[in-house]
Amino acid sequence: MRAAYSLWFALEKEAKETLYIKTGELDFGLINSPSMQEVANSMRQENIPYQTLTATEINKRFPQFNIPETMEGLYQEDTGI
Repeated sequence: MRAAYSLWFALEKEAKETLYIKTGELDFGLINSPSMQEVANSMRQENIPYQTLTATEINKRFPQFNIPETMEGLYQEDTGI
């Protein structure tokens, strides 16, 4: 994944166009659910830094959400569109 960023930035420079906008990514689901564990495992395997957030932390940091306490989030700040 990280190698792709340098390729995108090189292509942006060559094209003189913005092709990547850093937005961050928040995945959320039930605490310790298999899908959340898979996402976390994938990020660890690829050495992608991420933060595990509680529902309280998500709701404070992202007030547009109202996540119940049975859920958690995984936030990766370098993701973009």
